[in-house]
Amino acid sequence: MLAAFERVSFSYAGDILLEGASWQINPGERWGLVGPNGYGKSTVLALLAGELEPQGGRVIRLSGLRMDLLHQEQADDSSATLRQSLLASFSEVTQLAEDISRLTQAVAQGNDDPGMLEKLGEAQHRFEHLGGYGLESRIDELTADLGFSREDLERPMSDFSGGERCRVALVKVLLRQPDLLLLDEPTNHLDIAATENLERILSAYPGAVVVVSHDRAFLDAVCTRMAEVVGGKIETFRGNFAEYRRQRSERIAALQQLIAKQKAEISRLEEYIAKNQAGQKARQARSKKKVLDRIDVIEIPQDPWVKAEDLRLRFLTPDRPGGKDVIRAENLSVGYDLDKPVISNLTLNIYRGDRIGIVGPNGTGKSTLLRVLVGRQAPLSGKLVLGAGLSIGYFDQMRTDLDPTHTLVEEIRAARGEIALETARDILGSLRFSGDDVFRPLSSLSGGEKNRLSLGKLSLRPWHMLAFDEPTNHLDIPARQALERSLLSYDGTLVVVSHDRYFLDKLADKLLAIDTQGNVEVYHGNYSEFRQSSQGRAWLERTSGQGWSTKTSAQSRDRTGPAGKAASENAASDKARRMAERLARKERKRARQRLSRSLVRIEEAISEMEERMARIDHRLGSADIPWEELDRLSKERGELETELEEHLAQWEKISEELDALGREEDN
Repeated sequence: MLAAFERVSFSYAGDILLEGASWQINPGERWGLVGPNGYGKSTVLALLAGELEPQGGRVIRLSGLRMDLLHQEQADDSSATLRQSLLASFSEVTQLAEDISRLTQAVAQGNDDPGMLEKLGEAQHRFEHLGGYGLESRIDELTADLGFSREDLERPMSDFSGGERCRVALVKVLLRQPDLLLLDEPTNHLDIAATENLERILSAYPGAVVVVSHDRAFLDAVCTRMAEVVGGKIETFRGNFAEYRRQRSERIAALQQLIAKQKAEISRLEEYIAKNQAGQKARQARSKKKVLDRIDVIEIPQDPWVKAEDLRLRFLTPDRPGGKDVIRAENLSVGYDLDKPVISNLTLNIYRGDRIGIVGPNGTGKSTLLRVLVGRQAPLSGKLVLGAGLSIGYFDQMRTDLDPTHTLVEEIRAARGEIALETARDILGSLRFSGDDVFRPLSSLSGGEKNRLSLGKLSLRPWHMLAFDEPTNHLDIPARQALERSLLSYDGTLVVVSHDRYFLDKLADKLLAIDTQGNVEVYHGNYSEFRQSSQGRAWLERTSGQGWSTKTSAQSRDRTGPAGKAASENAASDKARRMAERLARKERKRARQRLSRSLVRIEEAISEMEERMARIDHRLGSADIPWEELDRLSKERGELETELEEHLAQWEKISEELDALGREEDN
């Protein structure tokens, strides 16, 4: 055991975050800590690290335990270079290096004092014990893994952005290799290649790890255990995020089954007691009444995930779908300097219904390319043609569409001037803003709240095309899942810049992959398929420079002999299988969209029939209704009942088909 919570309680500003929570972390375990925003994940890390003290219970730590906590935000803006900043964490090592250099020089100059030779030996032994001989190479390797160049090592920290300083802090804690590593959103500010390098590092990490993250692909790749902060407790699960979801669903289903059994038993007892309160079995009835009184009724607690997923977004397309050609780019160069474009000579066609993901390392121009493609920024050279009458909804990760002087309700009404106050409040309620929150100034919102508001504003109008720049940043897992569902049912064209591989796999069936040289490759398929392809492996090798050369060389051996022929046949078979899977996925998507539209129409028809039946019932209850009208309305109501039953049966059938398609997507 490295650390444990023993019935820990903690409240903040009147909100109970933990109430009698228990948890244990053992050597070698890699924990993912999950829960909706605001339920205490960062607080749990701070309690583990000793930055906060529990208000009840206790936090137990192994004597001599070395811990490091990586916070979400870092503020190192010193004049020290990146290398100096990293070495500052190893003051004893750097001092020993100076001592060894001084003593070695003295011995080389002929000083054979036995005491000096003994000091040199002790210093060298201590230096080796602290990992001093490999420190410089570890610095070079880790900084490269997390997206820094060799030139960056000599830059002063004051020149780095906030995101870069967060990556520096991550390098520092990984260099120190504590027994227990606590990471709060470590993939923030990492591109895909750096995130996958971090996964490799943490999977081989010798100590224990606890990580808070909303990156589901990262949690799947790294974690061996999952902990959920919910209802003041910490629930634990074996396996990664996918296993956690499965086990969580099974636990809820088992609890619901237990509740159903208990309700049936309570009903049986109540029925027996009611029938036998008097008579020969009155004594048994009184006995069963005592049994009934002792039953502790089981209730399913309110699931915070369900509440957090209640983000009701619906993106619509205009009545006229527009032309097949949405965007055409010829020999396009983008950037801010004509002599140094970030992307050059891009020729690309985007067609109606395309679902495109743009991926690449930080600084390669993904956001710039998106702005150019949607007409928000002029290209440096080349030709760009947008479809006639094309309407584009654009989500800017900098959220420049929001006016910080507005309240939430003012911002919604500014987007659609005809919207009444109550309607604006209803819209904000669907975005998880309720009560007096709707009158908060936008300047007081968190990053996740601003994202939800921007997404909600986009949903107020129909668009032929939606363009998103990092839409999942700052969103918790439930909000990401809600956004995915809404975009899966969107009929228009979709272009997304994202580092969220899970999100890309769900939504994109075509990729634009940008490398560090400004080249753009087009791949037909989602990110996971791209990642496994020879094209994707070569791209990752160019963009990360780490860990892929062995695989690539092994798969590019001579293909002229029998083994090469078999490999080629397997590759062709894999390509055919991937093509079939893509076609099946597209067909499922079209089926989901078709069924969703049918479901909406049926629900509207059911609502209309129920209203007509209510009006008929009201009239039938009148005392002065003529018998001719009574006969006519009775017949009409009977016909409506039959029609309503047919619609309800159809609604149930379509709902089951949608659920089945959803399960296929999840699998």
